[in-house]
Amino acid sequence: MNNQNQRQQKLKQSLRNREQLFAAWVSYAHPSITETFAKAGFDFIAIDMEHSTISLNEGQRIIAACQSEGVPCLPRPVSHSNDYIKPLLESGADIIDIGGESTRPGSKGITSKQEWNRIKKTLKIINKKKINFSLDTRKSDIMKKSIKFRPNLINDVSGFSYDDKSIKFLNKHNIPFVINHIQGTPATMQKKPKYRNVLLDVYDFFEEKIKYCRTNGIKHNNIIIDPGIGFGKNLKHNMNLISNISIFHSLGFPILLGLSRKRFIKDISGENDTKERLGGTISSSIFAMMQGVQIFRVHDVKEVIQGIKIFKELLKN
Repeated sequence: MNNQNQRQQKLKQSLRNREQLFAAWVSYAHPSITETFAKAGFDFIAIDMEHSTISLNEGQRIIAACQSEGVPCLPRPVSHSNDYIKPLLESGADIIDIGGESTRPGSKGITSKQEWNRIKKTLKIINKKKINFSLDTRKSDIMKKSIKFRPNLINDVSGFSYDDKSIKFLNKHNIPFVINHIQGTPATMQKKPKYRNVLLDVYDFFEEKIKYCRTNGIKHNNIIIDPGIGFGKNLKHNMNLISNISIFHSLGFPILLGLSRKRFIKDISGENDTKERLGGTISSSIFAMMQGVQIFRVHDVKEVIQGIKIFKELLKN
């Protein structure tokens, strides 16, 4: 078995064992950034080619940098065409994140047929190459069609609000997932969101969804909760949730928080460029860490880790 196959098998086994893994999210094209992350000890590197300007050729160079350091990589491709995916696989990608429907604010939904047509050829290639992949979809029929390709993870941003059949699928196949809170759909969620009390409304949402999951046989350790910062919330809503995030610990599940480069930082600081929101990302992440949040999704991993390390050292003195 060559080194690449060994890395793939090790990562696959870790995912199957529900082990805690740490990844760096790369959205800049220079391979030296990837090499720095790889040497920092992350379990794998995620390459954001869908939401950044990283080209196919640049993506291949980043994959090569991962291979040279012996670290698995997960490219998020901008296209699911054979011409785009095949070079990534041939370059040695260890995990491919597959999603046929955008969930950006304002994005419109598509039919299951459209979604499946966008990803089916890619899944066949992945299956033939025996590559690990995560499936990003809100639709149970897409999950069912994909199961023969054995996805390692399922990502449904609707929190089962879109398709109630998804829970049966996840129970049957024992796949871990995140319960994400969202008001409305990606197309409507930022159109004047309203709550009676955002903190209590989101808490009640989780109580209901957790009860629903447990009643339907979902194992406790397969559940993570995410309040969904920016998913159907305005500045006041987001600040209330972040400021009082510790209340969700009483639910008894790990909390995931995505604060990195979010719009609330722009609304407060006036910084429109997402790449210039690092200060707000670090400060809000440290605050949430002090409230006991266990999992953070960030873009600027090195900088956020540095900020947290310095903060922890200051607390010792």
